[in-house]
Amino acid sequence: MDGPSQYENHGFKTEANGFAKAGWDTGPWHVYGDAQLRWAKFRYSGAAGEESIGWTFFNPKLGLRYDFAPRLSAYVSAGRTSREPTRSDLLSGEDDATVLPDFNAVKPEKLADFEAGIDYRTSTLALHANLYDMEFHEEIALTGQLSEIGLPLRQNVPRSSRRGFELDVKWQPVKSLRLGATLNASRNRISSWTQFYDVYDTAGSYAGGVSRTFSNVAPLLTPELVANLFVEWDVLPWISLSVNGRYLAQSFLDNTNVSDLVTPDLFVLGAGLSIDLAGALPGRPRLRVVGQNLLNETRLWTSGYSYLYATQDTGGALAWSGIPYYYPQASRSVTVTLDVGF
Repeated sequence: MDGPSQYENHGFKTEANGFAKAGWDTGPWHVYGDAQLRWAKFRYSGAAGEESIGWTFFNPKLGLRYDFAPRLSAYVSAGRTSREPTRSDLLSGEDDATVLPDFNAVKPEKLADFEAGIDYRTSTLALHANLYDMEFHEEIALTGQLSEIGLPLRQNVPRSSRRGFELDVKWQPVKSLRLGATLNASRNRISSWTQFYDVYDTAGSYAGGVSRTFSNVAPLLTPELVANLFVEWDVLPWISLSVNGRYLAQSFLDNTNVSDLVTPDLFVLGAGLSIDLAGALPGRPRLRVVGQNLLNETRLWTSGYSYLYATQDTGGALAWSGIPYYYPQASRSVTVTLDVGF
C-alpha cells in the first residue's frame, strides 16, 4: 500500500547553443579558433513556490600551432568559458526547498584558460607536454561540507587559479610491448576563502556561529601531483599482461588547509591478465582477470569532507577544531570476467 507523498517538486532545464569553428593554414603555421553561444534556463516548482533564472554565455577560443618538423610541433591557445550553477547550488544543497532561495545568490562561473605545449610523434613514441594557466572568476567551489541530505555544498569564490604542467608519454619499443606514463603537477590557489564554524561552549551546547577568512589557500581535493604508469605486454598472440601504478599526493578536505584534515598520499598498484579463448571455444570469448590495489593500501581515502567547529571557553576564547570524514575504497581485490561476442 502506497503511503502519502513526503514532497513533490519539479526542475525544468532548457538550453540551446550554436557553435562555429574555423582554421587557416599557411606553410608550417596553423591558426584555429572556435566560438560557442549558449543559452540556458532553469525553472523550479515545489511546495515553497516557483522560481526561474536564465543565462547567456559566449565562449570563444583562439589558438596557433607551428610545425618545426613533420613530427614536432608547438602550440599556444587562449579561451574563455562560463558555466551556470547546478540545481543543487541554486537550492543550497536541498532537494525539496523549504524556503524558496534567491537564485541569484550563486553566480555563473567564468574561466580564462591559457595553454602552451609541444607534440612529438614517431612510429614508436608519442609525447605531449602542456603548460596551463586557468584563471577563475566567481568559481563555484566546493566548501568541504555536506547539506542535511548529504549533497556537497558549493559557493562562489571571487578569484582562484589552477596552474600546472601535464605530460603524456606512450612508447612502443617492439610490437608486443607498450609503456606509458601521465603526470600532472600543479599549484592551485583560492585568493580568499571565508569559512563558517559552529561554536560550542564547554558543556557541548551550541553557542552560535563565527567566520574566519583565509588567504592564498589550496582548494580542497586538488592534489599537487598525480602520476600514472602502465606496461602492456603481449606474451603470446592470445595472452596479454598489464601492470599499472598510480601515485596521488595528499590533498585537503576543506579550504582552510588544516594539516590534520587531509587525504593521505598513496601509491596503488594493479595488474591484469587477458586470454583470448577464440581458438578453444565458440563466440570469440576472452577471459580477463584484473587485480586492484595489489599492495593492499589500507588508507585508500582519496575523497571525503570535514566538519569544522570551535569550542568557546568561559573567557570567550575560541579553540578551532575539525573532524575528517572519508569515503574509503576497497582493499586488495580481484575481478574475473568472461566476454563473449557472436
